[in-house]
Amino acid sequence: MSQKSEVVRKTRVLFLSFQSNLSGAPRSLFNIVKHIDREKFEPHVLFNFPGPIVESFESIASTHHLGRYKALWRIPSFLNRVLIRSLRHRAFNKLVKRIAPDVIYINTVSRGDSAVWSMAFNIPKIVHLHEIDLDLVNQNGAWLEMLCNNVDRFIGCAEAVSDSVRKWLDIPSQKVVTAVGAIEVDEILERRSSGNVVANIRKSLGIGEDELVIGSVGKPSFRKGIDLFIEAALRVCSARSKVHFVWVGGHDGIHSTRTMRAMHRLSEKLGSRFHWVTEVEDAGPYQQALDIYVVPSRWDPFPFGMLEAMLLEKPVVGFRVSGIPEAIIEGTGVLVDMISPDKLADALMSLLDRRDEWKTMGVRGSANIKQRHDIESVVRTIENTIQRVASDNRRESLVVSHDTSPNPVEAVKAVNVDGVSASRLLDS
Repeated sequence: MSQKSEVVRKTRVLFLSFQSNLSGAPRSLFNIVKHIDREKFEPHVLFNFPGPIVESFESIASTHHLGRYKALWRIPSFLNRVLIRSLRHRAFNKLVKRIAPDVIYINTVSRGDSAVWSMAFNIPKIVHLHEIDLDLVNQNGAWLEMLCNNVDRFIGCAEAVSDSVRKWLDIPSQKVVTAVGAIEVDEILERRSSGNVVANIRKSLGIGEDELVIGSVGKPSFRKGIDLFIEAALRVCSARSKVHFVWVGGHDGIHSTRTMRAMHRLSEKLGSRFHWVTEVEDAGPYQQALDIYVVPSRWDPFPFGMLEAMLLEKPVVGFRVSGIPEAIIEGTGVLVDMISPDKLADALMSLLDRRDEWKTMGVRGSANIKQRHDIESVVRTIENTIQRVASDNRRESLVVSHDTSPNPVEAVKAVNVDGVSASRLLDS
């Protein structure tokens, strides 16, 4: 008599993403979902809103977003907000009940709608933190309390992040796991651009063949140290000729803000030796065009641009903050002890004088990234954490027995406007 082979049920995971742009956290989630073992896991992804990275996710997994609802012009704007949020809440609850996940994986500590609503479900939860220092401690206090009381495991994207979680949230060590920032090593190396592409990029920026390029990639902001980068560039360029600075990142909306207009005016002092490149889907060719990569962040869990530049054998300079020293180990670049544009400029000029060391630094840095920061190995840590949480917390019923989302119309009708019932406004 033939024995039936046992069918192993896959662990169903619902990944919640607060953002749908091209920043680090969504890109990290993309790598996880793409490389997670499909024989063991069934991934589903939910975004709060549509965005530029959603289409990429749709090519690798079951992907959803709560969408945007059109406002009703006949009722006041704040009633529209109540109605729309209620509709989104109901859509979220229906999706969770339909998927019936074994684990909910929240890809940020930030307080997004889907993360908040997920707390009503009796489903094991994991939070993957990409926040550190001010980005962590400045979160809403009640929200952090809710997370600490309802989340089964916290994953830090760097040892520094995990330490910050233990310290500031007072989370027991056994509930905190570190899965270091990781990139698709093989894919990045395979799509490495030819010399002609790199030469064309330099030419398009007006940079000569005999000139050096120092640059960085990321959303230009106070946290990322865009002001420190420009101020250091001013000092370097005043002391050295034939050196250019490039910043890649930030969509047009970011560059039009008042603070960024101030940064653009500051960079104008460098004339044609400073170059802005707005957000691109693949910054690899620009990173290849650099001679030195800079991480000027005041705090930063684990910058993707740094990992990618190091993989491409670029010497790196950065401040000794957050998770940055975990990647820039001895012999791969320069760590600056004080957050100061002058100290950063000094480190850059020192490195400019040691061109004979660049190749060795780049090779060592690339080897470190291949060994410790390849998504193929890091995703195994994440898989083990998901499986452990799912098996430790398997419940009879994975969802609450009642619908916790408000009826959209009733939610609006419950609001009074200057003493007038909103239901009269809806019915008028």
